[in-house]
Amino acid sequence: MTLDEIKKLVPTDWLKKHWQEYIHLSEKIAKTIMLTKSAEKGWKTPLRTEEDHANFCKNEAKDLDVTPEKVGAFLIDAGKVKARNTVFDKYYGNLLPKDDTGKYLIPQKLILQFIEESLQSEVYRNLFSEE
Repeated sequence: MTLDEIKKLVPTDWLKKHWQEYIHLSEKIAKTIMLTKSAEKGWKTPLRTEEDHANFCKNEAKDLDVTPEKVGAFLIDAGKVKARNTVFDKYYGNLLPKDDTGKYLIPQKLILQFIEESLQSEVYRNLFSEE
């Protein structure tokens, strides 16, 4: 299967149709990463408030020698990437060939190339700027 064949099967605006789910899932994933990391470090207080999340970013920033903003941006980006891939697989993965175990028969790199290219289209420019 080629990139052009995927484009014939999956609409370019595939994520727009599931935008709210994508936003919700990306936030949930970012928070899950924070909770997991804080548990690994033995934090006694759960992260519940925006202040808790800000403190987490400050502490991680000290450990990594970066700014808290960079930590927050990384978490947000990680959540977005995982969320978009999850939404794609949930709604459009069935359109692509898979083996008996459910594994794609085409390279993951090709699927990710389609996802990246589709998100560069005009359809998403306004949506991403509103986040």
